[in-house]
Amino acid sequence: LTPGMMTSIAEPDYWALLGLDPGSDADSLKSAFRREARKWHPDLNGNDRQAEERFKLVNEAYAVLSDHDKRVAWERRRTGHSRSHRDHRSVQSE
Repeated sequence: LTPGMMTSIAEPDYWALLGLDPGSDADSLKSAFRREARKWHPDLNGNDRQAEERFKLVNEAYAVLSDHDKRVAWERRRTGHSRSHRDHRSVQSE
């Protein structure tokens, strides 16, 4: 497990968390991240612990989906496959 990553029983669906279809391009990913980060930012939500947790998940989602290697590893864990059959290069790290 990567330091700073939240743990849960089930892997979160990062695409759904950001309101995107799997394989969305880098510009869509960045736009969705910014929208969701603003929406759930702790400074804009007072002492709302749920908003804070959602903000952390949004940041985690972007960190994973925007990094090719992390994204491939995440998708392999979610599908249970050791090799992915899809092209994961549509979202590149910036």
